[in-house]
Amino acid sequence: MKLPAPLPEGSMVGDRFIVSRTLGRGGFGITYLAEDLARSAVVALKELAPPEAIRQDDGSLSFSAIGPSAAQRLRHQFVSEVSILERARVPRVPRVMGIAHDNGTAYYATEYIAGSITLATVLQRDGRLTEEQVAGWMRLLLDTLNHLHKLQILHRDIKPTNVLVAPDGVPYLIDFGSARSWAAFFTQTHTVQFTPGFAPLEQMTEKATRGPGTDLYGLCATAYTLLSGSPPLDSLARSAGQELPRLSTVRPDLSDSFVEAIHAGLALHLAERPPSALELLALLNRSGSDRGKTGSVLDLDQKALRLKRFRFDQRECPVSGEPLERPKPLKKGTCPVCRAGRIVVRKIEQRLCPSCRVGLLSEVSPTNQLPFCPSCRIGRMKASGGFLGVGAPKGYRCSSCDFHLAKTRDGWEDPAGEVKDLAQWRAQAGRPQKVWTCDVCPAQLDELPDGRWRRVVRGDDSQDPYDSLTPDEWARVANGLDPGAGNAECNHCQSDFFCEGGTTTLLTVEGAHQNAFVASYFGEAVKDEDLPWVAVGKSSGNPGMVCWNSEIEFDDALNGHHRLVRTRDRRLAARLGESHSLPDWHRFAQDLPAVGLEQELQDELLEALAEAYREGEIPFDQKQAHLFWRGKATQCESEGEGFVPVKAGMIEITSDGLTFGSLLRRRFNDINLWVSAMAEDDLLVIQTRSGEAAYLIAPQTLSFRLVSGKQEVTLFAGDLATRINLHLKKS
Repeated sequence: MKLPAPLPEGSMVGDRFIVSRTLGRGGFGITYLAEDLARSAVVALKELAPPEAIRQDDGSLSFSAIGPSAAQRLRHQFVSEVSILERARVPRVPRVMGIAHDNGTAYYATEYIAGSITLATVLQRDGRLTEEQVAGWMRLLLDTLNHLHKLQILHRDIKPTNVLVAPDGVPYLIDFGSARSWAAFFTQTHTVQFTPGFAPLEQMTEKATRGPGTDLYGLCATAYTLLSGSPPLDSLARSAGQELPRLSTVRPDLSDSFVEAIHAGLALHLAERPPSALELLALLNRSGSDRGKTGSVLDLDQKALRLKRFRFDQRECPVSGEPLERPKPLKKGTCPVCRAGRIVVRKIEQRLCPSCRVGLLSEVSPTNQLPFCPSCRIGRMKASGGFLGVGAPKGYRCSSCDFHLAKTRDGWEDPAGEVKDLAQWRAQAGRPQKVWTCDVCPAQLDELPDGRWRRVVRGDDSQDPYDSLTPDEWARVANGLDPGAGNAECNHCQSDFFCEGGTTTLLTVEGAHQNAFVASYFGEAVKDEDLPWVAVGKSSGNPGMVCWNSEIEFDDALNGHHRLVRTRDRRLAARLGESHSLPDWHRFAQDLPAVGLEQELQDELLEALAEAYREGEIPFDQKQAHLFWRGKATQCESEGEGFVPVKAGMIEITSDGLTFGSLLRRRFNDINLWVSAMAEDDLLVIQTRSGEAAYLIAPQTLSFRLVSGKQEVTLFAGDLATRINLHLKKS
């Protein structure tokens, strides 16, 4: 992949920034240390310089590989989010100091964080980092992402090289990837545009939606790298079946809750990740003690109750309860926003004057030796003299001021007596080789070396705030549009689109038109052949059902089943790609077992009850909290390598000790003398300081009345041994 060369030191950008040196470069842009003449400050200057661009001898970049319209859109995309950040201060994002268009490309300057280094450099210098370091940076950056996401801005390219750490330890997010994301659809393959290991699956595929979880993946991939020393497995490889190594396998010193938070953000599918930065922050802050147990008695009891009461409607969405639709693809060219109008190409007159919007622009003839006044520099010079206006002129006069020139033997003389040739007078006028003027109003536009046109004379009716734009942008202004407007619109809802290269990009939405397409694909390039299906919620392009409210999508499968293609529901996200009946999908949405697997839930509930007994969370007898066990037993004595039964009786074990025997003759064994307990089948062996005691324990059945109904669980000697050992450990 050939990248354009950086600008040489000393280069001037936008008549404001002087390049000092190159700070770094990626696959999409170059960052310079520069001096901001307007603010007398040192700044970091970012240049849009993708692989398609070619550096010319004069320093400009040629985007001929993608065409002028796509280049204009790419430049606009590059600075669009920066313009928002310029107005809204976001914590730990370097302040935007200015935007410039020069050299045929776009630039933006941010404050320079002196002494800062990237997290990639920190890792290279210090090696694998501690949990405390990484967690501290994550908390600050999650707060930053929360602010960005409220502004509807996704960073889209979080990785160690895009996080600066200031000398005081504060992290800063740099190098936003909106333009890179758009270009990934339009100019190159996704794998070229994004760094393997840090880009989630939805950024590597063309029809997947993005969201806050896209940034959370990049942040957690960065954390994984800082902790393990290597990036996580690439998302495409994971989608092909390779397993992501658990972070705790390489860093067993990390806390379980911390590892769980990072892996939650690294879930392969967007719907499986926390839906917001604040929710991931909550996971990060959650300690192991308050996490709660999955599969607890309370949870399983509630699940069993939901199963008893389970009802569903075939026509309803399993997630939202809204109706499921079986959409048909839109007709080609239909607007995906309102689905009523059609996308029509705008008739943009390229030479319409942006000032009066009536006249046409024409280029001043390059054969004119002195087109503009050397004094006022905007008036047109009119030739005079010659025989009946024919032949060589004998003088020139400005149409706007009193300046004039007269032909002499030595050249052309002005009113002050200064004599120069026409080339010198033309140079004094300071106008470029190409100038565009309006045939109706006084508007004049100079063509700059980077291809933009700078308006020198506005004309009488101009009200817009623009100074220098590309010809495509001036044409949009002349037609009453924003400079960044697309080249097409809906003839019904007036939504704005950019259509080129077999793709359609939604740019703006007029009025109250909001739907799943707008939420999911705003600003994304969608292939024209995919648009009719994507617009109706069928990203797969296959027949099936969708729900607009929950953004769930199914494809029709064999035997009347439905394959899950897309969902925002985290409970269902783990089943993406699976095919099941609609009743089962309704059950899965409520975290219930599939039809025919109800006994598994019952078995799980009984095991949870047994586990709760072993952990001391539920008593053997509700009226006697100190009681561990009561029932028939047989005392045993050791013989050889085993035990033989010697005496039957009743056994009772409490938090004080063990009592065995008949009602008239009972013996007590103090628990304070016990060391441990073990069990094999029905045999319970208690190790004491003075020896051991063994008993054959008859299983006991406990009955519980739960919200889901009466439940009975049978306990064995092994359960009792675990309960005893836990008590001994705590005491």
